[in-house]
Amino acid sequence: MSQADFNQAEAGRAVFVRKQTANIYTMMMIIAFLAVTIGCIFLFMEMKAYDGLNTKVTPDAKVPPPQTIGMREASPIAAGFKIIS
Repeated sequence: MSQADFNQAEAGRAVFVRKQTANIYTMMMIIAFLAVTIGCIFLFMEMKAYDGLNTKVTPDAKVPPPQTIGMREASPIAAGFKIIS
């Protein structure tokens, strides 16, 4: 009994399978990728127009407290909400 020669391809054993074509989901994924990429480019251009890339926030910068214009206090009742118990 002889040893099998694994270096030589066997004739008639190859199975040829056609490569799957792009379906609708692949095309939708490509379109979504292009849309997000174009959106990021426009966002970058908009930030560059307002010099948003070099803006530095100082550590002591704080948001001002909310103003209560015409209200006695900031409560749910003063805001017009009814509390049901």
